Amino acid sequence: VEEQPTVFSFRVGHGWPNPTSAISTLAFSLPYDQRVRLDVFDVRGRRVRTVADRVFETGDHRVQWDGRSSSGARVADGLYFYRLNAESGERVRRVLLVR
Repeated sequence: VEEQPTVFSFRVGHGWPNPTSAISTLAFSLPYDQRVRLDVFDVRGRRVRTVADRVFETGDHRVQWDGRSSSGARVADGLYFYRLNAESGERVRRVLLVR
């Protein structure tokens, strides 16, 4: 009996908790080692912060956003979007920040 190799797909879960009042977590799974960039944007499409921009290994990962901009300032309440770019795909998820 020949074993079938495990097949991974590029998956991105929804951010949680959602809505959030502090830290939001985005989970994703990668089929192979690759560079991943995770940016947070406001509703006008302006980049608020780059949360991750590095090579991640094959498998499951979690990245957190603390509700702060690139300068470290707390951002206003409202709707924000995660955009995760990787070689194996791109996904956008939304998160509602309420304090």
